[in-house]
Amino acid sequence: MFSQLAAPMAILCLLLMVPGFLFLRLFRLPRTWSACIAPIVTIGLVGFVGELYRPLGIPAVPLTVFGPLVALPAAAHLLAAWRNRPNGSKASFAAASVDRTLLPNISWWVPLLFVAVGLFVSNNVFISELDSPNAVVQHYDVTHHLNIIQSFYDAKTISSIGVSPYLAPADAAIMPYGLAAAYPSGWYALCALLMHASGVSAPVAINASIGVITGVVLPLACLSWAALVFEGFSVSVLAVSLTCSAFATFPWSMLVFGPLYPNLAGFAALPATSALFMLPIRMFMRSGTEKGRKISARRIALYAIPFVVASAGQALLHPNTLFSIFLMMAPYCAWCIYDYNLTARGKSMVQSLIYAAIFVVACAGVWTACFFSPAFEPIVSEYWPGFAYAWQEVINILTQTYVLGFFNEIAAQVILGALALIGWVRCAYEPRMRWLAVSYAAVCFVNFVAACIPNVLIKQFVSGFWYTDSMRLAAMACLLAALLAAHGFAWVYELACFAMRRYNKRLGRATHPVAIATVLAVGFFVQNYMPGFNWPGAHSTLPDTELMDLRLDGREYDTLTVKTTFGDFRQLLRDIYHNNIPIDEQEREFLDEVATIVPKGALIINNPMDGSFLTYGGLGLRVYYREFGYAGGSTETPQSAIVRTRLRDIATDDEVRAAVDELGAQYVLVLNEFASSWSFIDLRGDFSHEEFAGISEITPETPGFTALLTNGACTLYKID
Repeated sequence: MFSQLAAPMAILCLLLMVPGFLFLRLFRLPRTWSACIAPIVTIGLVGFVGELYRPLGIPAVPLTVFGPLVALPAAAHLLAAWRNRPNGSKASFAAASVDRTLLPNISWWVPLLFVAVGLFVSNNVFISELDSPNAVVQHYDVTHHLNIIQSFYDAKTISSIGVSPYLAPADAAIMPYGLAAAYPSGWYALCALLMHASGVSAPVAINASIGVITGVVLPLACLSWAALVFEGFSVSVLAVSLTCSAFATFPWSMLVFGPLYPNLAGFAALPATSALFMLPIRMFMRSGTEKGRKISARRIALYAIPFVVASAGQALLHPNTLFSIFLMMAPYCAWCIYDYNLTARGKSMVQSLIYAAIFVVACAGVWTACFFSPAFEPIVSEYWPGFAYAWQEVINILTQTYVLGFFNEIAAQVILGALALIGWVRCAYEPRMRWLAVSYAAVCFVNFVAACIPNVLIKQFVSGFWYTDSMRLAAMACLLAALLAAHGFAWVYELACFAMRRYNKRLGRATHPVAIATVLAVGFFVQNYMPGFNWPGAHSTLPDTELMDLRLDGREYDTLTVKTTFGDFRQLLRDIYHNNIPIDEQEREFLDEVATIVPKGALIINNPMDGSFLTYGGLGLRVYYREFGYAGGSTETPQSAIVRTRLRDIATDDEVRAAVDELGAQYVLVLNEFASSWSFIDLRGDFSHEEFAGISEITPETPGFTALLTNGACTLYKID
């Protein structure tokens, strides 16, 4: 499967890397640093272009979007090179290269190592489990994901203002409900641009983007963050390549819960934005030392620009990632304030603590003001009920499961949890990294409140900026735990080297640290990602007939006596991606035939309650109803109300005929509505046969319609 997604993944990598890399090089960031941080900067730049093009009416396609984003910084680089020639003026865009002492060195091979490990894990855990490159999760949120991507593609727009499944002019003219709204759409824009650049469908673009996000964006972002956090601890930095994708909760469970693709992209890029946040602060801290007197406020402000661009990218992927940065980096800022006053300004320890405390109180004030602000009311008012008692959530945190009881059960990650705990203790004892221990404790507290506290106001105040959704909260914890576990892994490595040196010294043999690191890394990979297996002697209690039935149903994993974390996850992934409701295999075959019969762009009236709303984003069929749950609302058009309740009477009802003619509809699509009645369509009580009875009750005998294609309960009609 990897080979089938390799081409769109490679194209998306280029689209994500090149603009951001060239932009960051204008600020003289080192090449490896620019490569690590480039994706989130590119997303911010693409968002700016998308909002600029919308009022100007310029189509947002790869050439118009990425052309200027590549050409302008490339021209600036050429101009700088020309002016810096031997007889030139020696001018450059930035006043000077960023001080190399402000950014730890990242060797050229380290990003390659991180990407190699990331792609290996992504393929092993996700890509290899897909049965086709256009496999789709039939869950609630995928409705929005598929249709917005396809709508962006059809309309050639990527603006986050006025987002709806009906953006193309012809679609906007017949939109049945008032669905347009402002919605952060950075990830949707990338998928739509990938569709233009590679010619793939929306489902393929989604799967390719997940491969790139988990295999490239997340590892590189974590590398940039770890290089700053663990400056001087090279083993800890390298160990992040093992731990950044090692948690089943994040990034992987976001693929099967929701699915939360935009949030996944936002959290994957968050470490890079955090690194950019730390850069100007480090410059300010250095300006207070004798060595850093030449660092001016203007220069510090200059290097805040990439952070602002990256923050825009975070907001476009998902705004709650900005609150995550606020929560995760507040302890770092408090420590910097304390250290700056203590060392650079010569204040006493008590005075320095007071300054840090004032900052913490100010942060609490900002948090409270945002919570009570009407602008955030729709977000913080969301409420998920608790799912664990106190001690259980403590166990969840210690075993790196976080959401046991909220989501499907997955085996505990005991080794990873132990490494994170060791790393936390190390950071707590090291003053320069103590903020990381505090940050993780704060995030775990937020997870604890969301899981256990029944009081609605307290829960919403503490975790409301993430909709009180424990999956999003756990993602924050996993990002911090990845750093802690890497620091813990480094401690195990150091202990192993110490023991081997003492052992080899007695034998007069040399010790090879690289070999020790390799053995530990391989051991970590094997125990963390191993599939389930049968333990010899632990005989299965299932009857032979049940064992055979499970194997025939593709659930052989249920017959195994030892379950593992990623064995559980892979089975969960297979179950969800092979889910056959609301659209089953027979309906998929039928829809493939429909796509060959119906002319491209022809409007098809459909009943969304039978699952056909997925055919717009999934197959590119221009169906009329692309959402469900809005029938009878205040924004519904008169034509929609007539069509969904009385279309079957078109031969005798002039009002129905007039509504259809006004829409320009030519076809009617009817799928198997019965199977859909227990699918995710009814997750929130939305399913209603009566609301679309005028469509679903059409038969081959209904006057005014001609059956063109029939397969079981599925029929495509031509409107006479």
